[in-house]
Amino acid sequence: GPKVNIARLARHALSHAGGRVTENLAQQNHGFVVIDAQIQVTPEKTKDLFALFKDAVFALCERAVTMPEFQ
Repeated sequence: GPKVNIARLARHALSHAGGRVTENLAQQNHGFVVIDAQIQVTPEKTKDLFALFKDAVFALCERAVTMPEFQ
């Protein structure tokens, strides 16, 4: 979904662009605080991202345990 895509783009900016907002991320309504073109990772955003991925991973695991390949 769009939130996961924004998280992916933010991770890319932090890991590969020195924390600078990339063109792709700038085109999104990402909600990150930006100072001097640098992404500021705030506690609120960290909490939001953790919740987003926790729910996604939980849903994936719930589905995986029903598959014969994982039993």
